Amino acid sequence: MRIASLMLASAMVLGASGAMAQTNTSSQTIPVLWPENADSNADGMISKDEAMELAERRFDAYDHDSNGDISQAEWRMVIETHMAEAMKMNAKVKGPTDMDTFTMNTFNTHDTNHDGMIERSEWNQRVEMHFAMMDHNGDGMVDGDEVQMMQSQKKGN
Repeated sequence: MRIASLMLASAMVLGASGAMAQTNTSSQTIPVLWPENADSNADGMISKDEAMELAERRFDAYDHDSNGDISQAEWRMVIETHMAEAMKMNAKVKGPTDMDTFTMNTFNTHDTNHDGMIERSEWNQRVEMHFAMMDHNGDGMVDGDEVQMMQSQKKGN
């Protein structure tokens, strides 16, 4: 449950929901964990700068009251929205059995100073960490091969 929670929370940081964008790499279409508009220069890869730009837009969207922090209540709205979108796109998607615990656990992975708010600096640290985990070769870009490797690891292959 903890790994699944962290994966969903990390995906939400970068803006994924039930739908995944498609990217073309070496004649195959590969699903990626970012929406199509994340690849702003359309090179088929996501740079760290592109990931950070998307993360900034997501933070602003998730900060419903525009106070510069994401509260646990705002985080819960984000999770519920993403779950509803995922379930709408794929009827097999199931939400957590205990939404309160799931919300708290995923919120706490981002609220690293434990002050009850996700600050922009905490958000950006989480995005940088997630990006580094995906950028297996350390070149500052996430390409289709790295996405496939991560998806295989997620599935336990």
